[in-house]
Amino acid sequence: MIPVVGFGAGGHASVVIEIIRCLREYEIVGLLETQKELKDTRVLGVEVLGDDSLMAELKGRGINHAFIGLGAVGDAKPRRQLYEKVTGFGFEIVPALHPAAVISASAKIGAGPTIMAGAIVNANAVIGNNVIVNTGAIVEHDCVIGDHSHI
Repeated sequence: MIPVVGFGAGGHASVVIEIIRCLREYEIVGLLETQKELKDTRVLGVEVLGDDSLMAELKGRGINHAFIGLGAVGDAKPRRQLYEKVTGFGFEIVPALHPAAVISASAKIGAGPTIMAGAIVNANAVIGNNVIVNTGAIVEHDCVIGDHSHI
């Protein structure tokens, strides 16, 4: 199993944790969260290890994969900034593609997507990097969704 660390410890993180667990190829080693009061708490049994200052230590332990557990309701800027910080530090963002999502073979999916249960991505759709396609959302044929969007 590939070790992966999550960035964010709110409601969106819990959804992504469940998706990652469904994939059965990753072991979630913990979460990093900027809200210091959440250290040593748990989200669906996954420990909040601390804040982003632990990135170098985790990379030193050979953890090279991550997921973004920060949602983007109304303002995608914080999610975009976190994605850029994490990828800039050298982490690869794993694709969180729920097995109950329907994704066309002709769709083009960027790096680090979160596509939730019941979502549909139809023929020739283009999904940018770090995009959230929420539960039950539909991205129709030939649509182009820009980086860091939340559908």
